[in-house]
Amino acid sequence: MKITVQDNTLQVAKNFEKQVREQPNIVKTALGRTAEFVMGLIKQRTGRGISADGSKFPPYTQARADIERDLRIRWFPVYAKETYRDIAILNTTEMDSTLLTDAQFKRASVFRVIGFYACPQLTKFNSNDNPDRFQVMMKHYQQMYADEMESILRDGVEYDADDSNTIADAEKAPYHRLKVIR
Repeated sequence: MKITVQDNTLQVAKNFEKQVREQPNIVKTALGRTAEFVMGLIKQRTGRGISADGSKFPPYTQARADIERDLRIRWFPVYAKETYRDIAILNTTEMDSTLLTDAQFKRASVFRVIGFYACPQLTKFNSNDNPDRFQVMMKHYQQMYADEMESILRDGVEYDADDSNTIADAEKAPYHRLKVIR
């Protein structure tokens, strides 16, 4: 959809100001309807992953990489020690991220993107004693991400270790419950 103005823009602005003075309620209603229409278009596009210029949104692959890094640091060493008994295998084993269940990390990924990528781009980074709303949202979603990752670790990471495309109960056992991790 391309919007063009046929009249002189200065004349259009004058006519608009005149209508605002003479019929403010009608203008307010028309602007409200226009805003609703535009918001509907934006929701449709973003729902399909299309930005305003018609291009596709870039995938947030960095969020997935961050989640995988957190799992390699916080979960996989404990999992490997519980699973592998041979010391030669234990020190050389790497986590295979293709064996993780993507659906389990959907909420964590959303919180990661909002808290660590979207809000920092929108905030003005005011001083600590006067944070703007995006700084408040950023801290909130960063905490939500931390809480979600902790919940996943306590519930059990779904890791298809035998690569059978099904997750057995033993493959999602929690490894962090009531254990001292050193």
